[in-house]
Amino acid sequence: MISMSILGGAVFETAERDLYLKQSTALRRGEEMEEGGLPPEIFEEYQNGEQFILTLADNGLGKRTSAYDYRVTKRGGKGIELMGLADGDVEVVGAFPVEDSDGLVLVTNGGQLIRCPVGGVRMARRSTRGVKIFTVSEGDRVVSVTRLNDDGSGDEDMDEDGAVDAGPDEGGEDASE
Repeated sequence: MISMSILGGAVFETAERDLYLKQSTALRRGEEMEEGGLPPEIFEEYQNGEQFILTLADNGLGKRTSAYDYRVTKRGGKGIELMGLADGDVEVVGAFPVEDSDGLVLVTNGGQLIRCPVGGVRMARRSTRGVKIFTVSEGDRVVSVTRLNDDGSGDEDMDEDGAVDAGPDEGGEDASE
């Protein structure tokens, strides 16, 4: 039995978890599962509790991974690989929980900025490199990544030109008056 402490936490049998990950990957790819899968009620229980972690490297590669793919290691353990980065000068710049409805803002040391939806980032297993999320210029590196949480409020604070409405100035009066 394994206890997960990432995000919401979960307790499950390792073989069940591995079978769930195999089935969910096949489902995302549109493949049919062979016999011997999890019963539908157990699969649904895993699916309802599943959370995802976005990992991004400074070269613009990133991925979403199920939190079930990360195991808890005991003290003194060697840890587990977060992202398959073969190139020694590439570093991870961010790893955090995300939802499909979230967005990302990435910034490079050269001043490039991009905003993209999390739902468009490919799902991949823990030890893979991921896919190109942001093409950085020669010599540049991603230095910051921020998660934008969609709280359902829309763009209510934007004016008709797309600029953010800062509201009243410090004097308490509206600047447009």
